[in-house]
Amino acid sequence: GAFMIENVRTIVEHAATKLYIVCRRKNLTAPKMVSWLISQTYQPGSASLLLRAFAPMYKLAGFDPWEYHSVRKDAARTTARIDQRTVFGVTDIYFLACYYKWAEVVESEIKRLTHHTVHLINGRKLEAQVILKVVGIIPDKKVDEVLSIQEMTGIHINGDPLRLCVSNGMHVSAQNFGTFSVGPAITGMSQTVQYFA
Repeated sequence: GAFMIENVRTIVEHAATKLYIVCRRKNLTAPKMVSWLISQTYQPGSASLLLRAFAPMYKLAGFDPWEYHSVRKDAARTTARIDQRTVFGVTDIYFLACYYKWAEVVESEIKRLTHHTVHLINGRKLEAQVILKVVGIIPDKKVDEVLSIQEMTGIHINGDPLRLCVSNGMHVSAQNFGTFSVGPAITGMSQTVQYFA
């Protein structure tokens, strides 16, 4: 997810010679230029346009964005929908690290650890001196308890129009993209909440 991608940058900045990203499956990451362009469009760009824009950086890294688990597409790759359980990380460093072989993405799970060795369930062994376990963001159920949330109806707690709660989504599910940033959406929602308060 996005949190792991941010760690790739930090690890590369500190001159690590090799970085393994072990994950059950790869999620899409956005190159910076594509993020900038999408955020400046008047009309949202389609998922197929987005994936075509991703393609040059993905090709550098040896990946094909159209083949990721989260992409639903037609055979001609003219239409697409992206459904993944994490937001896009935005970076160029990840792609460059993969291109220069500083980073390698390994789709598997850790079976066990021994001295300087990570044993994967697929039988592969990785030499490692440092391990970062990056799990991203997990929702805190205490917020639901404090606010007595049983269900959310839009932004209304338990359907009550006088009790509002605004937060950003933790997933991607779309065919069109106008921005990768949550800022504009949160700003608009905050203004709406303030107006009706």
